Amino acid sequence: MRRICFLTIIISIFAGTFLNAQTARECCAKEWEEVIEVMKEDYPHLTRVKVLAIALKTEQPSPSIEINCLEIDLEVILCRLYVTEAMIIVLTAEEFLAVIAHEIGHVANKDFETEDPTKRSFTVEKRADRFALVALKRLSITSHVFISALEKLTPKDDMNAQKEKKQRIETIKLFEKNRKSN
Repeated sequence: MRRICFLTIIISIFAGTFLNAQTARECCAKEWEEVIEVMKEDYPHLTRVKVLAIALKTEQPSPSIEINCLEIDLEVILCRLYVTEAMIIVLTAEEFLAVIAHEIGHVANKDFETEDPTKRSFTVEKRADRFALVALKRLSITSHVFISALEKLTPKDDMNAQKEKKQRIETIKLFEKNRKSN
């Protein structure tokens, strides 16, 4: 199913129908649900998450993803997911799923309650990365896919972003090494 949805998105982009395509939103929502399903036992509050909107940021040429969440009450956490067209073009289906899993990691860790999303710390990103790695393993996807997504999405001319990416990749490899030895 994952590959079919991703193919639908890519075909829609090249056919020029992507900007308002309901299929793109449905495919992103399916990826979201797939990650929630494999992680809900460890993070029961994820069952309260409702994706309010999956929107495309067509005016932004660089690949990026952004999530905004708001806990309405004890019953519902509303989320809006913003994805750029460029991100969908540069990532494979599994890389896209890895990025979605990372963003869900922020929701699972309730980072939206404690941090300004524009000023996320390395520790916060590391926790979301760890969540994504566990979810990907449960979906039979290797950590190399997540590393590949990081490589593709990190701006080459931003030295700070390159440094953070290197640290995150080292942390991912260490996490994988420790998990294999246990």
